[in-house]
Amino acid sequence: MNENEDKQPTEVESTSSTHLDSYLYYSAGWALRKARKAKWPGTRKNACIAVGLFCAFTLEAYLNRLGPKLYGDDWNLWERATTPEAKLALLVRQLRARLKQIGVGLELKIDYGARPFQTFKELFKFRNFIAHGKVIIRKKKVIQQLAEGEQPTAVDWDEWGTEYTVERAKRWKKDTKAIAGMLQYAYERVFFDDEDLADYPDQKKKNPFTLMGGGSTHRITPENRNAT
Repeated sequence: MNENEDKQPTEVESTSSTHLDSYLYYSAGWALRKARKAKWPGTRKNACIAVGLFCAFTLEAYLNRLGPKLYGDDWNLWERATTPEAKLALLVRQLRARLKQIGVGLELKIDYGARPFQTFKELFKFRNFIAHGKVIIRKKKVIQQLAEGEQPTAVDWDEWGTEYTVERAKRWKKDTKAIAGMLQYAYERVFFDDEDLADYPDQKKKNPFTLMGGGSTHRITPENRNAT
């Protein structure tokens, strides 16, 4: 007897999850390695720019991963109309309230005047600058020795983007991990037991990007279930 004789074609719905913030963070690491190894300054600069973009994308993706866990479906209703700074403030406020509720004295505050949150603002300013790109007009004044009626000579310019260095890219990536690590540690203090946190006594050592997602659920679609 054929074991498939009693089986019918059935539509099955499968759902899986991917932590995009983790992929973006490791993409930032890939770009940083390219920058470190680059021999040509232009290649190095372009790789550093990629690091900055990937770090900004990482942070927003992480905020959007944590948001629904604290605010439920409400987060998805208004997250596109909310700035990254406002999202960060909402998450910190909710985490503070929950930490206070369970009596955990964990200091969690946003200080845009110092790292790592200073870098948070820098990254999103940079992202917006690149995303809404336009012709860059630069001006400077120099002193030239000219005789009466003589026309000015050409002015030397440094290549654009020389400020995007490997050191800056390293700071971007390091602070991205630090910001998300603080939030992740606070979140786990709220929702996890002390035993689960034994391996993470210091939030500075917490890497929130170790989980790539994965895992899936499967179900027969309602239409097929009703039909059978």
